[in-house]
Amino acid sequence: MNFYTLFTRAENVHLLKDVGMVPETLAAEFSDVNSYLVTYKNGEYPYIGKDIKNMKMIFLKKRLGKYIDGILFIMNSAKDIDVLNIYHLNLSSFIYCIAAKIFLKKEAKVYLKLDLGPAEIEKIRKKDIRSWIKKKTIEMADIVTGETSILVNQLNEEVNSKIKLIPNGYYNPFARMSDFTKKKNRIITVGRLGAEPKNTELLVDAFVERATEHDWELRLIGPYTDKLYEKVNEIMKRVPQLSGRIKLTGEITDKEMLSKEYEEAKVFAFPSKWESFGLVLTEALMAGDYLIVSDAVPAAYDLIDSDEIGKIIKSEDTYKWTEAIGAIVNMDFDYKKMCKDGYNKANAQFNWVAIAKNLRETLIML
Repeated sequence: MNFYTLFTRAENVHLLKDVGMVPETLAAEFSDVNSYLVTYKNGEYPYIGKDIKNMKMIFLKKRLGKYIDGILFIMNSAKDIDVLNIYHLNLSSFIYCIAAKIFLKKEAKVYLKLDLGPAEIEKIRKKDIRSWIKKKTIEMADIVTGETSILVNQLNEEVNSKIKLIPNGYYNPFARMSDFTKKKNRIITVGRLGAEPKNTELLVDAFVERATEHDWELRLIGPYTDKLYEKVNEIMKRVPQLSGRIKLTGEITDKEMLSKEYEEAKVFAFPSKWESFGLVLTEALMAGDYLIVSDAVPAAYDLIDSDEIGKIIKSEDTYKWTEAIGAIVNMDFDYKKMCKDGYNKANAQFNWVAIAKNLRETLIML
């Protein structure tokens, strides 16, 4: 099986997300699969040869724009393509689906991976030309998958289709069951801190509101905005008791160091206003962290199935977040059990190997 992912804007960061990990894991786990990622060259790719060893990359020349360049690739490579993997419900996917129907051999398949977020459901409901394009793209694809059960169910109701649930996974070469004795009184979050969707300021405000009642610390991991930096500094000056207890670490690219952050934390907070999935949640679950997640994160409903694992809180309700943090830091959780259960759940449901096996079986059955 020759599996080609056509994603023209792939950067190095995408290689350890679904764009890279789906083809990489298929090629690594199954000897009959040859995988390729087709993209413009968008910078350097240091993960190639280190973390990515089985998937091959094909760089398109920028000539006539992504639509025409993509069509020309499909046309010129048609005889070699068994599966054409494309992403998102957008005009590119619509055009590539049409090209695939014209040029690919009859037995070839188009796999549309939606990277589905709540906004897509609303766009489809509008019943305009954009909605028609999205529905037609789904109709033309041979297999369509979404990442969270709540959005897959909603979309299936809208398009009367059979979109499959295949979740995203985690990539962590240092993944292991966490030693619960190493966990500290620490809340962490990971992401593009201060960016509007991430809602980091709400988390900081909720933590500060109750921080004088406990000795926990908040570690904010990832690149951060100047505005957030200034906010944290202002809090430190205003409330000296918090000095050293709110830490902006900056981005941690070393996977072993990042894995240690998850392992040492007791709680992982994710207050986003919107997400399509939220891959960091699977890494936190793997490490046995208690999850506090916004109700605007669709994956929360697949990960959190009891209060023993985590809580789902209204995305922009600072009071609810404050109350949750105040309660959680005083709860006596069984972190030994959480580490074991979180590792087992993540490994069973959100491991790229299990996901790739499911996808391959689905493709073969078509």
